[in-house]
This record gives sequence, structure tokens and C-alpha cells, in this order.
Amino acid sequence: PLPKPLGMPIRSLVSELAYGLRVRTWGTITDPGDGYTFTISDGGRTATVVSEEYVEPKPAGTFVTVTGICDREEGSGRTIIRVTEGT
Repeated sequence: PLPKPLGMPIRSLVSELAYGLRVRTWGTITDPGDGYTFTISDGGRTATVVSEEYVEPKPAGTFVTVTGICDREEGSGRTIIRVTEGT
């Protein structure tokens, strides 16, 4: 079985210690995206959520909780939460 996710605010996900961990984070949608990606913010930092499967976009301003693997975007180093089935 998968380990339980570690609850972390978005501002903590920038730490190298969070990289590769299964995390649960929360925030307000700032960019609803295309159904495969969307952006959330805690008011200061942002994270892009990337899903392998289509997720019906929710409107900007919606508060969400997301569970996935903390990753970094190659090149920019932006924080990404990778959501896959089973995470």
C-alpha cells in the first residue's frame, strides 16, 4: 500500500525535502486549466497540478485539496503536484 500523504502547505513544497514525497496540499484555484492541469495558490506561492486523466475544470476561486507526488518542472523549477490514479 501507498504511504499516507504528508499534509504540507504550498509554501513548504518549494523545499528540496518535499521533492518526490506523496503530499496533500490545499489552495484556491487561480487558473482552471484545461482539465489535465490547473494552478492553485495559498495567497503567496503557487503550484501546478498535473493529472494523467481528465478532471472536469472547476472555476477560479474554488478551494481544493490535492493529493499527489511533489515534483519540479524541468527548466523553470516550478512546483508541480503529479496526480495519478492511486495517489
